[in-house]
Amino acid sequence: MRFRFWSALIFLFAFVSGCAVPPQMPINLAEDYFSAGKAKAGKVGVIMSELPKPDTAFPGAGCLLCLAVANATHSSLTTQVQSFSVIELKPLPSDLVGLLKKQGIDAVLIEDAINVNDLPNLEVGDSTNKSRKDFSSLKTKHNVNRLLVVNIIALGVWRSYSAYFPTDPPRAIVNGNAAMIDLTTHTLEWFRPLNISRAS
Repeated sequence: MRFRFWSALIFLFAFVSGCAVPPQMPINLAEDYFSAGKAKAGKVGVIMSELPKPDTAFPGAGCLLCLAVANATHSSLTTQVQSFSVIELKPLPSDLVGLLKKQGIDAVLIEDAINVNDLPNLEVGDSTNKSRKDFSSLKTKHNVNRLLVVNIIALGVWRSYSAYFPTDPPRAIVNGNAAMIDLTTHTLEWFRPLNISRAS
């Protein structure tokens, strides 16, 4: 239920704020990233956000009555989804450390989960390749120069609605983003939205 509340709040905020905060566009890793001397200098920390509990959401069921109908219709689905395990995602940071080391990168696992929303905001102006959150506190704490962050925002099953009526079958989703951040300059060396969706 908490997940559905926060999802609705995010959609509302996005609607009200309009274009005030444009979405971060994807940034591709430079083609020579793993062969460039700069990329291999220093240490890369790999960290992941605390995994959210799987839940259902019904984007498009905008009014309270619409949402109540959608929740009631899918009550058994919600119960099942909330019982899903997230254990298969937990090794992801370790796997990424291994992949980076194979590319010659000095990579270390940061086992502490991170809450990106708790970090202070950065004033980035019109720059499209700067982090909007300040991760620099992790630079000294973990003795790293760059940070690979996997930020999982939502897990579970979503079903799109138009008011009272579903418009798509339920879809399993993993929603969030991933980024490689230079902790000295706050530059995004890589940024990729994660929006994995599979129909049931």
